[in-house]
Amino acid sequence: MAKDAAPVRDRTPMRKQLSEEVASYVRELIASGDVRPGEFLRMEPIAEAIGVSTTPVREGLLSLRSEGFIRLVPRRGFVVAHFSRQDVRDLFWGQAQLAGEPAARAAKKITPDRLDELDAIVEQHAKAIAVGAEDRIAALGHAFHRNGGPEARATLETTVQ
Repeated sequence: MAKDAAPVRDRTPMRKQLSEEVASYVRELIASGDVRPGEFLRMEPIAEAIGVSTTPVREGLLSLRSEGFIRLVPRRGFVVAHFSRQDVRDLFWGQAQLAGEPAARAAKKITPDRLDELDAIVEQHAKAIAVGAEDRIAALGHAFHRNGGPEARATLETTVQ
């Protein structure tokens, strides 16, 4: 290669570090409730599920340990940590802090038509909750958070009864 020529950069998207993939996978298992506080996490099934060796699984679990999601029990392995009420409050406080500014910006730009659409979604959502229609509850929640756009209108039209 010529001295002044720049190396050709690979254009394929970069894959996350394997340990980061493991951490994301296990974090999702915890957040979804698929694994519960006090439950042990076995490295082999995690490695098999993701398609990696146990080394990145261990690294990913150690990363989650430093984040407080899991604990290491000597000679037993990794266990899902228990969350206190204060932990949950802190998580919701952080989420509220992050969401506040974008919500304020959206509120300044919303049109009356979009506001009417959102009101209709909220009304249908309340009705779905009253009758326990879980699929409708989820669909309407997603529609609301998509800002009442075309997808929200389609969801509303298919769920109105």
